[in-house]
Amino acid sequence: MNPILLEVPTALNTERLLLRMPLAGDEKVVNEQLQEVNCDVLNCFPISNPFLL
Repeated sequence: MNPILLEVPTALNTERLLLRMPLAGDEKVVNEQLQEVNCDVLNCFPISNPFLL
């Protein structure tokens, strides 16, 4: 069997986690989540803000 032709799952699902390849249309949700995380990180760790250094 040629290992290049093996079927690899495109997503891994558990009860609390979904890992999958990015799809078209994901960019808005991903950007919103990154902005939310960045605000949390900046509030907890002000040193992580490059504009304050």
